[in-house]
This record gives sequence, structure tokens and C-alpha cells, in this order.
Amino acid sequence: MSKNVFNKLYRNFFKRFFDIIFSFLALIVLSPLLFIIALLVRIKLGSPVIFKQERPGLNEKIFVDNKLFTSYNSLFYKEIKVA
Repeated sequence: MSKNVFNKLYRNFFKRFFDIIFSFLALIVLSPLLFIIALLVRIKLGSPVIFKQERPGLNEKIFVDNKLFTSYNSLFYKEIKVA
């Protein structure tokens, strides 16, 4: 087997396999932490946990980006504290 064929095989199979396995294991390990963060965001901010935003991607194709909602408008919360 030549070196070029081995490099192509590595890129196409082994790297992809490692990426999938590592991502799956990281998701399992980090899911309790993500759940706690989501719960704290919901309790502390009273806002939805997932923030959805449309963004341009490859070739300007629009996709929906889902994120944990962790920011807040400080002026909004100052008004609540005064009231």
C-alpha cells in the first residue's frame, strides 16, 4: 500500500471515525453539565434555554443556529428591580 493511498484512507475513514466517537463520548460526559446550565438559565433569567438565530453559512445558504441563551439585557433587569 503506497503512502498516498494510506493518507487518503486515514483522512476519509479513521479521522471521521475518531471525530464521531470522540464527539459522542464528549456529549455523554458533558450532558449533565449542559443540563445544569440550561436549568440555571431558565431559573435565573426566566428566558428560553435555546436561542435560535438564522445565519448565513457556506455559499451564503441560511441555516438555523441553536445556542444556549446566556446573555441578558441589563437595562431590562434594572427596571424590574426598581419596580
